[in-house]
Amino acid sequence: MSKAFGLKRLIATVTGVMIAFSMIPFGVAHAAVNTITGIPVEMHENWFVQNSTASVVIDKETFDISDLKGDFTVDTDDETLTYEDTPNPSMDDGYDIAMMYKMRVGCIKPGDINPDKTYTGTFTVPVPVGYDAGSAVRIEAFTDYDYIDKSKVNAVDNSDGTISFPITAKYREYKIDGGIDVGEFRCYACVEFKQKTNGGNGGNGGDGGNGGNGGDGGGSSKETDTTVKAPEKGVVSKISNVKGAKAKVTVKKVSDATEYQIRYKVGSTKKWKTASSKTGSFKIKVAKGKKITVQARVANSAGYGKWGASKKFKTDKK
Repeated sequence: MSKAFGLKRLIATVTGVMIAFSMIPFGVAHAAVNTITGIPVEMHENWFVQNSTASVVIDKETFDISDLKGDFTVDTDDETLTYEDTPNPSMDDGYDIAMMYKMRVGCIKPGDINPDKTYTGTFTVPVPVGYDAGSAVRIEAFTDYDYIDKSKVNAVDNSDGTISFPITAKYREYKIDGGIDVGEFRCYACVEFKQKTNGGNGGNGGDGGNGGNGGDGGGSSKETDTTVKAPEKGVVSKISNVKGAKAKVTVKKVSDATEYQIRYKVGSTKKWKTASSKTGSFKIKVAKGKKITVQARVANSAGYGKWGASKKFKTDKK
């Protein structure tokens, strides 16, 4: 599936080796591998150390990374609560968060594509800041939401701020502008974690496979103080309208707080947005006449407490 290129620069990190294609006028040689590292993790939820990366291995299959088109990311969602703001029924007692990792890796698999076939492999992802890698359990796995595996598998703590666990992936191929074929391996996995109760594993630097963008895996997360208990559940004490399509959120003060955090979602969307503050006061952009759901949690020297009850509010239409 070699394709013609004009001026182009593609850089991919494959099994720890940097492969660079620069100024290629006519074509490229296909690099057949079964591992891609350095997959960027989306940072919009502020759960991970900056520039964290992920990697994937597909068992007994080879694919081409010389033509990295389409999506090349791992997106994340907090799945601790359902659409109805009730606890995720797949989570075990004693766990504090469920994180969904959604992988879309654009590459070309040589040979005929069988959309009904599933591929097995290993997924390596960063651990959310403040959570214990050793507690991680994969509680659900999906292949683009058409296959669900609800078996629970203990993740492997790689002692570098990442965990690894088995996955089942699907390969999809489609066309983008210009009639160019794009292929992607996709998988979704939900992992539950407990909060750290001590120094823990030192942070989640990522695998560093994209030329050192991952952190060093040490000291990035906040140390916890075992002599102090984490705060109780956070309380959203007030939500009010602010001019300019904004809402002001106030979190109840806690005497030993070092940081306050809220997460909120608009309307019926499932995606939470997160914001942090040292004062407990927040201003968030929300369109006029929209319903928002807000939760809060508070951190002290022992780490973050749990998310509190949801508070709902509808912004003015004016």
